[in-house]
Amino acid sequence: MEGVAAQVVNLLIFGLSFIAFKCFLDTMKLHRIPAEQRLEQDNCGIKYLPVWLLDLIGYSLFLWSSLALITVYNISPDLLVSALSYFMFALALRTAVFPNKEWPYLALGALAGMSYLAKTAMLFIGPSFLLVPLFFPKPVRTRKIIMSVLCFIVIAGPFVVILSLAKGRVTFGDTGRYNYIRYVLGVGIPVHWQGTSGIGVPVHPTRKVGESPAIYEFDGPIGGTYPPWHEPSYWYDTGKLKYNPLAIMRVAVGNVLDYAEMVCRGGRYKDVGLDRSVLFGLVCLVAVCSVRRWLREVFRYASVTVPACCGLFLYALVHAEPRLVAPFLTALLVVGFASL
Repeated sequence: MEGVAAQVVNLLIFGLSFIAFKCFLDTMKLHRIPAEQRLEQDNCGIKYLPVWLLDLIGYSLFLWSSLALITVYNISPDLLVSALSYFMFALALRTAVFPNKEWPYLALGALAGMSYLAKTAMLFIGPSFLLVPLFFPKPVRTRKIIMSVLCFIVIAGPFVVILSLAKGRVTFGDTGRYNYIRYVLGVGIPVHWQGTSGIGVPVHPTRKVGESPAIYEFDGPIGGTYPPWHEPSYWYDTGKLKYNPLAIMRVAVGNVLDYAEMVCRGGRYKDVGLDRSVLFGLVCLVAVCSVRRWLREVFRYASVTVPACCGLFLYALVHAEPRLVAPFLTALLVVGFASL
């Protein structure tokens, strides 16, 4: 019954994600209105991509992102993160369209805090949504941004305090450390990891009591069915980590290439990647239109592109999977078409 309940909840979150994406797409159309009016006044005769075509492309990208990259059958927080991300993209655009209203700033801060409760990485990606209004062409009062940041702290702060008290040190979550050891340093899945030369030794690893066959004992202090898997941050805590800039750069380059394969359906992502014809169509449309005007329109969506690029950049430094970066890739592609 627990498995069925989890799948039902995941399906409901998928519905919430669809509503969030609809809000995002509708706000993008609203964001295009001032530019359209300006073009009409200038009598340039330039038209945007038709609304019905933008809807067709946008919802197709959403289905690709949610069903192929994230998937509905996989029980993970990624669908919830995508829903919150789309809501935040919509609110960030609203702060650009209606800079004098306060409620979008408050809601944006609250959702950024909630996204951190869903996934640790959003503690760094969420604030990028809050600080984008600083770059708006119209002056934005600092008071609104401070209110937004305070909402973020009120929601995210208590969880940071609880984690820090539980660990006995200041921490916001050890997911990054675990993934750094696993992917950047190349340890792999560190189940019963006893340490590696040049990387470090766990402070309190599982205890090896047999050599052939290898037998490990882990009787406390962590409980559960299989503690080494469910609480890796305890068993694989190496204390102070030595960061390797060259390894980080190597992993980042590989992850950026993975982004290209996700979009172009290449390499190991040939089964879930976006069809190359979509990207080819976007490139052809940009080539036919004025590239300079297209780039200028893309820049107008800084409240979307900046947080999306921040998310892609952060994951590229450690580890990137389609389910992790799906909402950010989707948002950038939608901006690319909406700017035509």
